[in-house]
Amino acid sequence: MDIFPESLSFFKRLIQFNTTNPPGHEREAIAYIAHILQNEGFQPLVLESTDRRANLVVRLKGNGTLKPLHISSHVDVVSAEAEHWKYPPFSAEEAEGCIWGRGAIDMKNMTAYCLGALLTLKREGRKLKRDLIMSVVADEENGGRFGMGWLAEYHPDLIRSEYYLGEVGGYSIHLQGKRVYPIQVGEKGSFWIKVKFRGTPGHGSIPNPSNVHFKLSKFLNLLNAKTLPRHFTKTSKAFIESLADISSPVGALQFKVMQTGLGPLLLRKMAMKSPMPEKYLALGAMLSNTATPTGVESGFQHNVVPSEVILKLDCRILPGFTGEDVIRELENLWDEKLEYEIISQSSPHECDFDTPLFKEISRQVKIGDPEGIPVPSLTVGSTDAQHIRKLGTICYGFTPIKLTEDINFAKLFHGHNERIPVEGFKWGLQVFINTVRDFCS
Repeated sequence: MDIFPESLSFFKRLIQFNTTNPPGHEREAIAYIAHILQNEGFQPLVLESTDRRANLVVRLKGNGTLKPLHISSHVDVVSAEAEHWKYPPFSAEEAEGCIWGRGAIDMKNMTAYCLGALLTLKREGRKLKRDLIMSVVADEENGGRFGMGWLAEYHPDLIRSEYYLGEVGGYSIHLQGKRVYPIQVGEKGSFWIKVKFRGTPGHGSIPNPSNVHFKLSKFLNLLNAKTLPRHFTKTSKAFIESLADISSPVGALQFKVMQTGLGPLLLRKMAMKSPMPEKYLALGAMLSNTATPTGVESGFQHNVVPSEVILKLDCRILPGFTGEDVIRELENLWDEKLEYEIISQSSPHECDFDTPLFKEISRQVKIGDPEGIPVPSLTVGSTDAQHIRKLGTICYGFTPIKLTEDINFAKLFHGHNERIPVEGFKWGLQVFINTVRDFCS
């Protein structure tokens, strides 16, 4: 049975729903998925968290020998500046060997994978040892308050499981001449703050070294030039060591240097020389807490120097650390106390990767790509797994895609011209279905 043509059709149609968040308005896309499932004899639950914000949960029953597996995706997407796209972002254009559109890799492809797995297992009449739960949710791109966070708080028994498969993992990256498949076993937490800087107010016609903007620029330059202290978690250490093991002697030496005080400098140099610097920048972000400036609130009149400036910082926290630890590291860097307000925060997590599911994922990746190398990985952003972890579930990011070397996965995430190779989608769909089938049987 070849589910690929159907899954590709589902995928294209899902991209055509404009579910930009905010406002989201995921209900129409959820209704489309519910209709597909109802036609196959399922009875999906559609749960609205607020107006036009809907979530879907459906279950394929097993015999209960083993605890459930939960597979999940979100259908909301970030905004797209259409004028910068080669093809319209909600057209699902098939061109140049790819499907183009907002959500192509983040993450309507996973919605199609989950549908493909659920329909395949039901049509095969396979006897399952564990229930297979599928959820499709709203609002992941804005923290999950109306999506997975809402389900975990108000309907936890619908999604409670032993294991969870979600986004950001299983895509191929090319390192040291090898195809590596990072499997997410943990993720950093978020810590969004506003930092207030104070200076001397005055008239715009009189330059003054005490202008608060000069103080802000000094802080920003320091943040750009320096890296917060290196910390190695169980996952990041395993990731670096795995890459060292598969590398040439020179490459192995580089990965060993990354674990020393010279690591930040080496990674910056590698990023500068690489046509795809993002993969080295992301690797650097895996090895420390980070603080990224994302906005400035300043001034109220053109000829008045204000006394205060507010800097927005998106800080990301490694497993084992807290927001307070990040503040301490920033204050050590700045050598002053920071005046700050917490806007929002989420907890980091790290799951054991010596488990039957991780072994099954690795096995299926190797079957699908005998030259591929699956490795445990720590994701530097945050996903809906942050909500699922609160239910005691082991969470992995596994949305497999086989990418060609010229496609920069990290740059496409939330970037212009998001797309997925048709063959890469087909490969990932089959690997995902095989993983779910064999793990549940």
